[in-house]
Amino acid sequence: MIPVNRTYAPIQALVDELARCGMQHAVTSPGSRNAPLALTLAAEPRIAAHSVIDERSAGFAALGIAKATGRPVAVTCTSGTAAANLMPAVVEAHEARVPLVVLTADRPPELREVGAGQAIDQIKLYGSFAKWFVEVGNHEPSRATAVHMRSLGCRAYATAAGGRPGPVHLNFPLRDPLAPVPEELDPADWEGRADRAPWVTVHDAEESPRMERLAGELAAVPRGVFVCGAVAEPERVGGSVAQLAQWLGWPILADATSGLRRGTHAVEAGAIAHYDVLLRSERFASEHRPELAVRVGDTPTSKPLRAWLADVRQIVLDPHATWDEPTRGAETIVHADPGQACEAAIGALLGREPERDPAWLREWCDADAKVAPALATVSEPFEPSVWAAVADAAPPRSVLWVASSMPIRDVEALLP
Repeated sequence: MIPVNRTYAPIQALVDELARCGMQHAVTSPGSRNAPLALTLAAEPRIAAHSVIDERSAGFAALGIAKATGRPVAVTCTSGTAAANLMPAVVEAHEARVPLVVLTADRPPELREVGAGQAIDQIKLYGSFAKWFVEVGNHEPSRATAVHMRSLGCRAYATAAGGRPGPVHLNFPLRDPLAPVPEELDPADWEGRADRAPWVTVHDAEESPRMERLAGELAAVPRGVFVCGAVAEPERVGGSVAQLAQWLGWPILADATSGLRRGTHAVEAGAIAHYDVLLRSERFASEHRPELAVRVGDTPTSKPLRAWLADVRQIVLDPHATWDEPTRGAETIVHADPGQACEAAIGALLGREPERDPAWLREWCDADAKVAPALATVSEPFEPSVWAAVADAAPPRSVLWVASSMPIRDVEALLP
């Protein structure tokens, strides 16, 4: 039962997500430092845990099960040379394209390079043979830690299985208590999604039935938003995003680097330039919390926007499978070109009317329109007013080059 104590609870959340994603088997080797990993895997009823004493044999047992089932298999061992003994199986998994999730226990930072037993350098131990490496770190028990670990479990599973399958390596620097000694923690902090679904579901846009369901989900939401950061080919992608947003009646919160604040897209689709300013108002932010956010491109740097998104259902359109998801709140990641995904959604919904809320987009646009006149009344010198002047003076299709962190934050907040 989640949680046992501060050492076990994060691992329990991660293992719960591995099971939700579809993991059915794990191979464990005994050890003191990896007891939290091995005991948590063994206690998970959806995962069959196979105990193999020798780590080299355990690695190949996991490799064989993954080959036979076609699903990622977890393998765990204690710290030190035990982890090095998994190297042959990791190399074979890489070469044979077999999905493994390698969970190595490690000494915490204070016990490294001080002569502590069973301590070697395990950072990127498997080099280029691991598709992805994560030093999991040490985290205080909290809801934020639970969300991080759940997202991490989903990403580890998806990375091992996706694209060219192979091994991923998560390194756990575990502190005491290593035994399952109960500790009083709030169970609500560690809960996953109520419907038993994975914290993050990953799929490709080419999977037509899923895209149709996704398009239907968008059409059923009257109060949604698009959040757009920097994208490749902003003219092409922006046109498709704007067309879908216009059809749904949703605003586009357009980062300055997205290319969607200026030009015909901004005019036709109602791009919101001053979302950073608007979301600094607690009243506006609470009254305009969407039912769903679709994120396109890089995540904007606006802190008010990121905080506002933290409790919002999110879908991320990610063309390069880079898992651009710093909020760790997204329910779905679609590995697809955003423009093509939006076009596919429009095609899937031909002849269907979405559930629009006419006031929703109008309220966003009206609020956005009030910011520029308010800024114009501020007495000079007022550095951010430069950006309104630059926007008016820049020739059509010109490039605005901004350097340094403070000016780019002003641009994000105030460029019209």
